[in-house]
Amino acid sequence: MRWTVDRKTKSKSFRTKGLADSFLSDLRQAAKAGEAFDVTTGLPVSMLAPEPSGPSFLEFAQSYVLRRWRTSAARTRETDAYALLTLVPALVADVPGRPDPEDLRAVLRAHALLPEDRRLI
Repeated sequence: MRWTVDRKTKSKSFRTKGLADSFLSDLRQAAKAGEAFDVTTGLPVSMLAPEPSGPSFLEFAQSYVLRRWRTSAARTRETDAYALLTLVPALVADVPGRPDPEDLRAVLRAHALLPEDRRLI
């Protein structure tokens, strides 16, 4: 199945012709209703996947560290922090203005992944 949005060709494969026809029908109904289409995916807004409602990975990492901080030994805290300091920069999108991985690790190590009473100013 191929269609265009904003002069860019989009495509999607289906197992059967019936599934492709159904998808095409959904696209036509959305266009006829005047629905906005996402230029990146080529899909109408109603067909886009909902935004994730859970915490971001950084929020998860912070809560993980806080939960374990008081009951973990110093070496365990260091190991946990090292793992997160390796993982978080890998998950940050490579976009203009992205901080250098070493700078990002320094901020995480000194501020973001520590309990408030242990953070450096």
